[in-house]
Amino acid sequence: MSGGTLTAVLKFHRNLFFTDDLTHEPGAPSGTGVLGLAAVRGPIEEVVVSTTTKDANGNILGQLAVPNSPLELEFEFQRALPLNATDVSLQVVYRGALGNEADTVVTTTSYISEPAYFA
Repeated sequence: MSGGTLTAVLKFHRNLFFTDDLTHEPGAPSGTGVLGLAAVRGPIEEVVVSTTTKDANGNILGQLAVPNSPLELEFEFQRALPLNATDVSLQVVYRGALGNEADTVVTTTSYISEPAYFA
């Protein structure tokens, strides 16, 4: 893979009943029992796409050759992940040459676990 670009994509839903004391987090006790995810999760999946990719030294990367060993990268986003985000996943997308293909898209997804709160 060489001459391609890397982009990060954050996908998430919102906890529509978020409160600072975390009493409306999924699994938290409420007056009517334990709240489930369906009770607080917003129906719309939102997406935030990175605007800049930097290497470990802070240099902005445009097109790059992806090495065969791990590479530390930093992705910058114009919009922050909201505090009430839930069901967060991070995708890293490579677009560029792969083998004999001149314009290929390769992606991987990692689901980011939210902390579990105990009262």
